[in-house]
Amino acid sequence: MAVRERVTSRGRVETFSDGVFAIAITLLVLDLRAPEDSATFLADLAAQWPSYLAFVAAFAVLGLIWLSHHALFTRLKAVNASLLLRNLLLLFLAAVFSFPTGVLAASFRDESAKTNQLVAIGIFELTAIAITLAWVWLCRILVVSPHLAKDPAEAAAYVRQQTLFGGIACALLAIAFAAGFFSTLASILLTALLPLINIAFYRRSQRFAGDGASDRLTEG
Repeated sequence: MAVRERVTSRGRVETFSDGVFAIAITLLVLDLRAPEDSATFLADLAAQWPSYLAFVAAFAVLGLIWLSHHALFTRLKAVNASLLLRNLLLLFLAAVFSFPTGVLAASFRDESAKTNQLVAIGIFELTAIAITLAWVWLCRILVVSPHLAKDPAEAAAYVRQQTLFGGIACALLAIAFAAGFFSTLASILLTALLPLINIAFYRRSQRFAGDGASDRLTEG
């Protein structure tokens, strides 16, 4: 007698995931501090530019993953154990992303320590690549378990599109790391530009959504 796979509602998983993403993004702000010396307020404020860039870059990575995560869950009608485990890996990496962001910001406060900056960029970019790969792995649950999707054919097209996006994002992050050998500033700026690519992919993914808007209204 075959054992039926247990599937459950996606609502609770999506709510929990949104909470983790919200906390992870909020933690990024902790490295942004107001200057304490009023006599050098403007100078101290400007000197924190590495923290600003690190925040924008990290926000870009987590923000685009959250947008895509939301689009994925509008396509699901249920979740299973495999999806839960894949989702937890993604959330784990998102939760720890504030650490490499803080390391990156701290390394730029000493402009003479180029080696430290390159190491920090490497940690940041590798973590961002790991998050992207975890996202693609989560999406591909619809390949091995197509019955979780509301529309398996449309979901398959969405997975192909997101796999392509993941490849492009990882390539851009790798280029950003390589650019760090020549210009650490250029490396962070390349990472911060990632949302521009995601905007095009996210809008395209919405064309696949079909009745996604009506689904959200029904569930709300």
